[in-house]
Amino acid sequence: MTSSSRPEIKVTTLLIAVQAVITVALAFGMAAMVDHFFVGNNHYTHELLWALLPNTRAVLIGFAVTPAFLVLSEVIPYIRERWLKLPTENVNNYSVPTSTFGYVLRALLSGSSEEILFRGLIQATLGLWVAAALFALLHLVSKKAWPYAASTFIYGVFLGLVYIVAGNLWAPMIAHMINNFVGMHPAINGWADRFLLRK
Repeated sequence: MTSSSRPEIKVTTLLIAVQAVITVALAFGMAAMVDHFFVGNNHYTHELLWALLPNTRAVLIGFAVTPAFLVLSEVIPYIRERWLKLPTENVNNYSVPTSTFGYVLRALLSGSSEEILFRGLIQATLGLWVAAALFALLHLVSKKAWPYAASTFIYGVFLGLVYIVAGNLWAPMIAHMINNFVGMHPAINGWADRFLLRK
């Protein structure tokens, strides 16, 4: 790694950390607004806080569904690219070469903050399908990325169902964070394409 790439890595990690803080603040701010203007008490704010309290069952469910989520997140792109022949844009441009710690930090921040917003607040207030659709829109980084965004809709439904079954945000957060790490780290990314789906 050259010294000229280090500032870029630090800035990228800082931007992801800022995005995570803003996302969590937005989730709690929106919950407070919904409570204030529509509910009249702190129902959604308390529900969001309660869903963030870790419990053993949710953690076990999170680790149990992670292999299925990892396979799903490799099989869908395989079908999209090889069978449907849909173009795919590289949406992981922010994953510049960095240390394993950097990838872990990015996976933890992005996976946890997105789950707090989309499953913890949006799904709790607007339902599974709306949360999955908005999750997909978040990943529509350009016009060429619509096949990837459509795939993330399926991932959003999967994570939403995990949240419904577990009743706690730790289950989808664990699956999402591990999946992000696997998807971002260049040494691990594409594992299923190399081992499971090789012709």
